[in-house]
Amino acid sequence: MKNRDTKEPMAPWNATADQMAIMNQVAAKIRELGMYTFVRWSYIFICPPLTITKDEIDEGLAIISEAISIADKHVY
Repeated sequence: MKNRDTKEPMAPWNATADQMAIMNQVAAKIRELGMYTFVRWSYIFICPPLTITKDEIDEGLAIISEAISIADKHVY
């Protein structure tokens, strides 16, 4: 959320390229850290394999957590 009081999303539904700037930075950071996801609007879509281990889940969550810290800087 960009604004926690009004629940304004980081990028609105059907966002323009300019409105996706922050989420594009988040997506780039996730890729940089070695995880492949689909980021659209304010959502991060993941599809882990059915054979995923707990350590791999923890690694993926750590990557996402680090990446969304970029968006945290834009919360008001």
